[in-house]
Formats: sequence, structure tokens, C-alpha cells
Amino acid sequence: MMSQVADPTEVLINGAQAAYDEKNYPEAVAVLELALERMVDKSGHYNLADRWKLERTYFLLGKATSS
Repeated sequence: MMSQVADPTEVLINGAQAAYDEKNYPEAVAVLELALERMVDKSGHYNLADRWKLERTYFLLGKATSS
């Protein structure tokens, strides 16, 4: 299935959600970590426009790591 989303970070997050839904938690965590690397620089700064994506990423990461 091809994503209709143009934002590569959002594609990663959606893929992580799909992995989580399939109970593939290690893959979901790995993909979410990639998404975080794209959004947050080494000093911990991020673009405010990405805030909602960060919130979703951390929420899914919390769910996947506790499953």
C-alpha cells in the first residue's frame, strides 16, 4: 500500500502505527526512533510546526515500549 502523504516523517509515523497495530512492537519502536531523528536535532531542538508529530511519536513510542 502506498501512502498518499508527502511528508516523509509522517510516512514513518504512519508505518510505525501500522507495525504497532500488527503487534510488531520492535519494528514500531525502530521506525519511531527514525522519525525522532528526523525531527529533533542533536541539541534537542525541533521545529514548532512538528510539535503535533512529536506528540504522536512519543505517544506511540510509549505504547510500543510498554507492550
